[in-house]
Amino acid sequence: MYTFRFTKRLVLFLIFGFSLSLSAAQLKKVLILDIVNIEKNSNYQYLEVSITEAVANSLKKKFAFEEMRKYDWEEVAENNYFFRDDLYTRSIAMNMGLLSKQDVVISGGFKIISSAKAKSPALQKEKDTEIIATEVRILDIAKKRIIAEFVEEGPADNRIFQSVEKIAIRISEEARAVLPSREEWEKKGATGGSSEPIFGDYAIGLRAGGGLYLGGWASHFELEQPSLGISFLFHIPILWDKLAVQVDFMQTEHKLKEDVDSSLNNMNYRLSASNLILGGFFMVDFKLSRNFALHPKLGGGYIMQEVEITGSTNETSNNSLPFAGAGVELSYKINRTLNGILVIQSFLESEGEIFTSLNNISLGINYRM
Repeated sequence: MYTFRFTKRLVLFLIFGFSLSLSAAQLKKVLILDIVNIEKNSNYQYLEVSITEAVANSLKKKFAFEEMRKYDWEEVAENNYFFRDDLYTRSIAMNMGLLSKQDVVISGGFKIISSAKAKSPALQKEKDTEIIATEVRILDIAKKRIIAEFVEEGPADNRIFQSVEKIAIRISEEARAVLPSREEWEKKGATGGSSEPIFGDYAIGLRAGGGLYLGGWASHFELEQPSLGISFLFHIPILWDKLAVQVDFMQTEHKLKEDVDSSLNNMNYRLSASNLILGGFFMVDFKLSRNFALHPKLGGGYIMQEVEITGSTNETSNNSLPFAGAGVELSYKINRTLNGILVIQSFLESEGEIFTSLNNISLGINYRM
């Protein structure tokens, strides 16, 4: 029994998810590759993280864009056998952008050189001083061209972090050619237009399966199969790139067991209920291999029931029950946008002092926008 009221809620949910995805699509997609230590100078290996973070933070302060998660671009590099040491090259950076469908790619690498080899006359005068020379490229992927290409130099002594900051500032100045400033974005009335979006990496999921009740009312009611589910998922890169929020709808039905000695059965009444389970969950990504990932989740919500009693008289009533839920999803990457999923979850619903567990297992797909 799929009522119009429940169908309308599902339609509204889809419209909400689609509008969020359109808002995200307005932002330019930017891939910031690690600024690599080209010559593997062990004394300066720590600068790979320092420079990359400084560049990303500087861009986020000034521009509105959607940054690709490192979790995802590393997967692209691994699947295409791109070595991390080569990320600073023109060809790898361009191919990474094309394969991951990004608008802009920023890549680069650094070397430690003597002051005598510096291009800057001022730095050449600093004898016996090591210099960090950072080669950077900004690529426009749609036009397949280099927007900016330069080498920034600075002392690698106790002024090293001033040099790192100088690199980040120079990249931000060059990025103006392809990225809108945060002020420009806000003037257009865009929402969510920050350089570190609250929501990102959207996905819609569809699934079908079955379940059973345990405890509580399980001795009186049984689930009818199948159960159907739809979910909308988005990551929260501003907090942690592996953390996601999932808004989940699941439709189930249950009926009174025929062997239950109840007054309803004795009077030839039939009781059935249609349940719309609306939940919100926090989910974390754990990559198991190239194609498999595990996603434990925890949350809660409400079960909205429409109960129908038919017999000599017909009655319909509505009520809602709170629940706490937990589960895990196992995903298999089919391609860049499509994942197969196995979902195992359990909902503990409360009706007064009676607690009933609804346990469900289902199979489906996730489509990443």
